[in-house]
Amino acid sequence: FVEDFLDFELLRIGTYINKCATLINYSPIPAEWKLIKVDEDLPLAFFPEEGKIKPNGKQKIAFHLSPQFASFIDSYISCNVNNGLPCYLPIQAHVQRPYIYTNQCLMVLDTLFVGVPTQTIVTIVNSTFLTSSYEWNFIKTHGVDVIFKPRVGELASYEEASVAVTIICLQTGEHEIMLFCNVPDMLDPVVVNISVSVKGLQVDVLVPHIKDLQSNLDNVHDLSKLDFGMNVPLGEVRKSYFILENKSAIKTTFSMQAENYYPTEIFGMLCFILISSEPCVVV
Repeated sequence: FVEDFLDFELLRIGTYINKCATLINYSPIPAEWKLIKVDEDLPLAFFPEEGKIKPNGKQKIAFHLSPQFASFIDSYISCNVNNGLPCYLPIQAHVQRPYIYTNQCLMVLDTLFVGVPTQTIVTIVNSTFLTSSYEWNFIKTHGVDVIFKPRVGELASYEEASVAVTIICLQTGEHEIMLFCNVPDMLDPVVVNISVSVKGLQVDVLVPHIKDLQSNLDNVHDLSKLDFGMNVPLGEVRKSYFILENKSAIKTTFSMQAENYYPTEIFGMLCFILISSEPCVVV
């Protein structure tokens, strides 16, 4: 052979590659030859398999490698010559199957609110020499939507990539969300399970002491009711204060109305009506 060896280099499983080698006859007489695979399991075909080369002639041989399993191929082809010494052609190839993984197979998110987008980051790693494409998706769940950015991409050899995962839940309670990343030629997708606890709108009403308002709102003592004092003279205007606090990440509107309140009555009820929430009541 003119070539010292035949190197098919890096090869993705399920694909094939063609290469050529040249057989040369250095003798002044014709040479009959035949190629033989030393390893019968070698996924290599060649054409022609045998023939005759004229004196000082050459013969080009086509080789076709189509591996079906990931492996490192290190073998050789024997060329037997009638009435002559055999010659050998080493064969090498590195056959790989794509393998992308993540260390974030299980995630827990407990700070989600209804209708409020929440973002988390998932990182995937390419652990082979192959360049591989990927595509994210999720199993459809009622009341849950997931947005990937980016949804598709490509990873070079031993490269890692991060995807921003935005989750929007429209129902309160516990939810299990399954994300999966498909990689061509990989046996199984990359799977990420996310457990989420979704909370609804939560609004509290605090009635602070006037001294709390003048000092620090972070340490408010709730008096539970508006107190205008006793023996209020007719026609006198007295003021009291309350704090309406939204303890969720849900933006909402509110309105106020008084129930059972008349100028001739001493006690009344002030009701705060909030969208998507139970009314808050101050007596």
